[in-house]
Amino acid sequence: VRLVTKKISKRSQYYLQKGIVLDVNYDKKASSETKTAVIQMLDGQLIEHVPEKYLETVLPKVSTTTTTTNHVIVLKGMHKFAKGKLLEKKLNDGQGIVQLYEDKNIITLSLDDIAEWCGPLDDDDDGYH
Repeated sequence: VRLVTKKISKRSQYYLQKGIVLDVNYDKKASSETKTAVIQMLDGQLIEHVPEKYLETVLPKVSTTTTTTNHVIVLKGMHKFAKGKLLEKKLNDGQGIVQLYEDKNIITLSLDDIAEWCGPLDDDDDGYH
């Protein structure tokens, strides 16, 4: 994810910087439920209680080189939690073309339904890179 606010305590140096979501908490306040996250920034710094509205999903750049992985994870729908390779971003349509590692199927998803995957691949995912 990318931190899109300078309001997080004294952490304004992390504005527009990437981090990894370690945990998501659901805080019930009055009649609404808000989500906050624990983010580990790329330098190792932990930032807790970050409201969802201050985070932006990060997508990898599309690359045809074998050294760039383009790993993504599906966040919603019938392929939820599946990992694959981002083949193309259609910014005008808000869609991404993803080839799933598990079965090699190519699917079209909303860019809001995928995110960059920075973790290890499962044993079933060959990553074919």
